[in-house]
Amino acid sequence: MFDFLMQALIVFQRSWDEPVSESVKGASDMAIKIGDIVQLKSGGPKMTVILITGDTVHTSWFAGQKNEKAMFHRDAVIPAEDEKK
Repeated sequence: MFDFLMQALIVFQRSWDEPVSESVKGASDMAIKIGDIVQLKSGGPKMTVILITGDTVHTSWFAGQKNEKAMFHRDAVIPAEDEKK
């Protein structure tokens, strides 16, 4: 399950002069903002957006009791489907 996350994870060295954004357009062309729940386009766990820097979306989620964090390019994530239908 974690392998697909590692494949999509974008490893980069953040430059300190890179701007922090409040929102960014994701793969679905919908604005993604801090606090939104997203998923990778390929599926996987629902993740909370905790920071946006440039085109990078920083996310956090729980795998059992463990808090996981990862960074993805904005084009790799979409708003999570709402299960309340």
